[in-house]
Amino acid sequence: MATAGALLDDTIVLGRRSLPKLGARRPALPPVDQCWIGKIDRHNPAKIDWTKLAGHPGAARYGIAAGASEKDHKIYFSGGTANPVGYTGLGLDGKPAEVSAMTFAFNLRSSQWEVFNENTPNPTTNNRGLLITEEGLVMVGGMGKDQQPTARVTVLPLAPKPH
Repeated sequence: MATAGALLDDTIVLGRRSLPKLGARRPALPPVDQCWIGKIDRHNPAKIDWTKLAGHPGAARYGIAAGASEKDHKIYFSGGTANPVGYTGLGLDGKPAEVSAMTFAFNLRSSQWEVFNENTPNPTTNNRGLLITEEGLVMVGGMGKDQQPTARVTVLPLAPKPH
């Protein structure tokens, strides 16, 4: 199972996808592409009320990065691949995995998914996290195009720069 998500205040937004059955390496799992929102009980933090969300924009992905922005009350997701990848950059099916260039967010104020950038520069997979700073969304390292690890730092501004 691949899961990505982030926490902001008392709310968790998660996306998850089951891994496919490939030979004897994996047990048979039904395909699962789901998104969930959890509200944490303020009096009992061990209690979380989960509700299924509509699917996010684009296909479900493995190795997607996620991070929360207090400034605009959004949970951002970026990168990842449709094909689960190992350390070599090859999918579990032995084929090179293509990295998605889409970055999207769940807006906690409107309870809607929003596409942030359909052509994110230098998209990556396997980042394990997305930092949100005053400068914007920060992606560090990961695996980029042509299945190559990268030490690159990419910053996507949250708002257009004034001219």
